[in-house]
Amino acid sequence: KMRTVFSAVIPFAAAQFVAVAVATVLFALVAWTAGARADEASEPLARQDYAAAAEALRSQAARGDAAAQLSLGLLYLNGQGVAQDFGEAKKWFGKSADQGNDQAETNLAALYVQGRGVKQDYTEARKWLSKAVVKDNLAASRMLGQLVMKGLGGKQDTAEAIRIFQSAVDKGDAESARILALFYIEGVSVAKDYVEGAKWLAKAASMGDLAAADQLGAFFHNGIGVNKSDLAAIRLWSQAADKGDVSAQYDLAVLFDQGYAVRDDEPGGEEIFAKLRQQKDKTLDPDKDGRVPHAIVIHNLPESLKLYQKAADGGSKLALLNLAEMYRDGRGAKQDYPRAMSLFNQAATSTENPRPGDLAVAGGEFGVGNLFENGLGVPKDLAAATSWYCKAAALGLPAAKQALGGMLANGANISCQVAAK
Repeated sequence: KMRTVFSAVIPFAAAQFVAVAVATVLFALVAWTAGARADEASEPLARQDYAAAAEALRSQAARGDAAAQLSLGLLYLNGQGVAQDFGEAKKWFGKSADQGNDQAETNLAALYVQGRGVKQDYTEARKWLSKAVVKDNLAASRMLGQLVMKGLGGKQDTAEAIRIFQSAVDKGDAESARILALFYIEGVSVAKDYVEGAKWLAKAASMGDLAAADQLGAFFHNGIGVNKSDLAAIRLWSQAADKGDVSAQYDLAVLFDQGYAVRDDEPGGEEIFAKLRQQKDKTLDPDKDGRVPHAIVIHNLPESLKLYQKAADGGSKLALLNLAEMYRDGRGAKQDYPRAMSLFNQAATSTENPRPGDLAVAGGEFGVGNLFENGLGVPKDLAAATSWYCKAAALGLPAAKQALGGMLANGANISCQVAAK
């Protein structure tokens, strides 16, 4: 029997909800696509020959072509075909913006916000964003709304910021709805209001924003700003997971792994209960006092395994870790220690220089150590187990420290100092 098992399933990625600092949310420069052009720069841009494109654009930009000036600015911004130079990017964005190009106005404002190629100046950023907003540039609306909400570069005006965001949403911009949700959820410049935040997340999710659907799913799972409902969380996470959202795939996998609650009085719950009754499922049998259950917990380990694999393939280190545990423990899949070892190793080596608190790396190190300590799929090797546990303990994993403490109590020679703490 294993003495130490890293058995706790990693918590929901979205449920913890650490919002990006609102001051920097979506200050991304507006991209330009080669397909929008019909001149000598089109072909080299389409084949990603940026040096040739820069040559063509430079002559056009010098002749006052606003679109060419915008495109040349983007090449300097990204260092494509030319040496990266924020000052040159600012110059060409400025020339294009002076001619009224709304994308250039937005990009120029973003440089002022970020302080790249120019001294940071929120007032100047507001000026250029205001010009772009009246031309229905949605990225400009997102940025201006944030500056107004935060009071950066001018008067703080919550009502005006909400109006700007609402106008962008009305024009089809889901990201503006999600950003507004962040303000309410984090309580930035407005009173913290999870109900209002959930409302805006729902709006963004209904418009196809996968990040909003993922976060709203976490709200339903935890009952934050909405009535708690795992079935609602499943619907939202499935919506995002089916479109390749890795975070939603992971969260849905965890829910199926841990088990999701179903009530017979919630939307969708009655159908599930009816199906279980038809199947004479023992889950619905009365208890010893004759009381019939009105809420149950359902696990779906095979589906959880599939979703962990999808999330792992998409780059989720935590999914790798939970997938390894399922193969180690034979949950949802045939027990497979070699595969578990491989997956734990992948998690353990997923970051070159891990920092304390990196749960995926520490969990992977602990998992490898656990297999060596107990001789599961590998020859029992306490020295190797100790080495792996020490690595995990150095990253702050409590289970690793406990494992080392147990080995020390049993007379093992522990070299790492963290074991003695």
